[in-house]
Amino acid sequence: PSYTISLEVLSTADHKRRELKGQPAGACTLLPKEAVRLVYPIPDGLRLWFGDEYMYGKLKSEGWKIVQGEFNAYHYGSLSIASNPESNEVIAQDKLNWAAMR
Repeated sequence: PSYTISLEVLSTADHKRRELKGQPAGACTLLPKEAVRLVYPIPDGLRLWFGDEYMYGKLKSEGWKIVQGEFNAYHYGSLSIASNPESNEVIAQDKLNWAAMR
């Protein structure tokens, strides 16, 4: 079947640009069940970063059309990172894991 999903994907360069501007980097993803079945579980090696890029690549390789939707998503801060005192180490490992997966 052919589906269109809304997914905002930020490349690594986009992440860096947003971080430099003091904006939160990330994605808000809306997926139908068929897409969820394709992308989950996200690989264990991507705990905090790059899960959005993993999903985008996986869905695109399966022939899904990815669109940027027009909706508002309210960001409450980096809760995943703020709740993890080892987030810097986790992100550093995520970077290495993502590079190895590509």
